[in-house]
Amino acid sequence: MAAYKPVIACNSGGPVETVKSGVTGYLCEPNPEDFSSAMAKFIEKEQKQRLRNVKRQILF
Repeated sequence: MAAYKPVIACNSGGPVETVKSGVTGYLCEPNPEDFSSAMAKFIEKEQKQRLRNVKRQILF
């Protein structure tokens, strides 16, 4: 987070106090299904951002 990178963390302990889910990262339950779902959300968000950047470059 200090390096402006999103975080995927379990929804317990210290991360709950420092990570704002959906803003600075993703909080999930400590099981593989929830963790993989958080990773998928992150990848989807990154792909949408890259597409927007490409569209901006084409328009300007």
